[in-house]
Amino acid sequence: MKITVTFLDDQLRQHDEVSIDEAACHDFVGYHSIRTIPAYKGQRHLPGFYWFSSINQLVPYESRLEMFTLMNFDFDGNVIDVLSQPLLFHFERDEEAYKHIPDFLVWRQGGSATVVDVKRQEQASKDRNRRAFQSTEIACQHFGWGFEVRTEPDDTHLANLKWLAGSAGPRLWDRTLSGS
Repeated sequence: MKITVTFLDDQLRQHDEVSIDEAACHDFVGYHSIRTIPAYKGQRHLPGFYWFSSINQLVPYESRLEMFTLMNFDFDGNVIDVLSQPLLFHFERDEEAYKHIPDFLVWRQGGSATVVDVKRQEQASKDRNRRAFQSTEIACQHFGWGFEVRTEPDDTHLANLKWLAGSAGPRLWDRTLSGS
């Protein structure tokens, strides 16, 4: 399989279809989203910005499911940075070419990084998405990153997250008490 990568660096310079080996020399910290999340009247998903309190910044999301995923990361305690729409993978496999933009690149304390795709369970199991996930996981191995697919959280967990998120703003949360 041939893999190339397109990304925006910390100076907003676009690097087009860089070989996976060359791209793996970049750490992507401080880099920018490869695409802007669209917002228009009548769209099915509800995009927006999540106030990621543990890193003091707004992180764009494309759907409520992505927002709930960000909430989980915010309360994880080990997440130190998140980049939405981090890069564009170009794959060529068996004379077929396709592209994929993962939803998030997440860095954790200790230096580990994970690429995260967010899909509803019924969508995640479709052949087209499974192929993209398998290819993305192979690409992540070149970077030394983990890869995971997140689906819907359970209702009780989600209700608790929403309640906790209501008090996670910078004015209301004393980080010295949480050990962060």
